[in-house]
Amino acid sequence: VMNRLSRLFFLSVAVGCSAESTEPAPPADTTAELSIETDEAAATVDERFLSVAVDTAQLVGGRFWSSSGQQEIIGEEEVPEYDFTRPRLRALASELAPAFLRIGGSDADRVIYDMSDSPIAEAPEGFEFVLTAAQLDGVFEFAEALDYEVMFTLNAGEGVRDESDAWTPDMARELVEYVVDNRYDVTLWELGNEWNVYGFILMIGLEVPQIVADFEAAAALLDELDPDALFGGPS
Repeated sequence: VMNRLSRLFFLSVAVGCSAESTEPAPPADTTAELSIETDEAAATVDERFLSVAVDTAQLVGGRFWSSSGQQEIIGEEEVPEYDFTRPRLRALASELAPAFLRIGGSDADRVIYDMSDSPIAEAPEGFEFVLTAAQLDGVFEFAEALDYEVMFTLNAGEGVRDESDAWTPDMARELVEYVVDNRYDVTLWELGNEWNVYGFILMIGLEVPQIVADFEAAAALLDELDPDALFGGPS
C-alpha cells in the first residue's frame, strides 16, 4: 500500500508541475516517500454519508428511467408502485443503515397529495400522479424499521401555483399535517426538484424574486407545522 501511495503522490506532483509551472519536470526516476500518521483522525465522515433515494415516480407508480439504458431526458418507462415491504430489499437496505432516504426527483413537482381515506384515482389538470396516504405510510414504516432518516421534496410545480405563478402552500400543508399528526419524522424538507431545469422540464419560467418568495412561504409553513425539521436550499 505504501508503494502505491508513493507512486500516486509522485504522479500527482508531476502532473501538477507540468500543468501549472513552466519549470522543467523532474527526471522520470524521481521518487518520493509518503508516510501517513494513523494515530489520530484528521476528519470524520458522517455515518450516513452513503445514502439512497427513491424517486417520487417510483413511489407513486409513474414513469421512471428505462431498463434498456437508452438515452432519455426524463424517465418514460411506466413502473409499478414501489414496494417497501420486499424482504430482499429490506435485507440489502438494512446493511446501508443508518442513512438518509430521499423521496424526490422530477415527478415530485407533478404529484397531487391526497391523504384522504378514499383518494382520487386520476390526477386533475396541472398534475400527473397521485400520492396517497398509504404510499406515504410505506415510506415511513420502512424508514423507521431500518433506521433511515427521511428527506422529502415538496411539490413546487405548475399545479400548486396561482395565476401570478406564486407557490401556494395549501397542498403542502395537507401533507405536512399528515406527517406531523402521525408522528412521522422528516429530517429535512425540500421545496421543488432541480429548479434550474424548470424551464424545459416543467415549462415554468420563474424569476429570482419569485423563487425567494416561494422559499419564504415554505419556510413559514414548516416553522408553523414542523419546526424541528430542517429546510434545505434549492435542490
